Amino acid sequence: MATRQRQPTGERRKQIAAAALKILEERGATALTAAELARAVGIADATLFRHFRSMDEIVVAAIDHMHELFFAEFPPKEGEPLERLRSFFLSRLK
Repeated sequence: MATRQRQPTGERRKQIAAAALKILEERGATALTAAELARAVGIADATLFRHFRSMDEIVVAAIDHMHELFFAEFPPKEGEPLERLRSFFLSRLK
């Protein structure tokens, strides 16, 4: 396995959280292992645990990342309140 270039901790944590979400989305919780996650990010298994203390902490980071994605640019800044809410939900369905 070719490892990726060393990244700042904050950036690497985001990559790991995003990869965890992708694995969960595509293959479910049973596929979310340290080995699979490390492979998806392009790092060694042990490197995951330089950035997180446990798989539970990685799952929490994935949830936080999902929250950030879900509420990015919310609420829409213009329009009537109900239209803004409608726009928000429609944008998340895409």
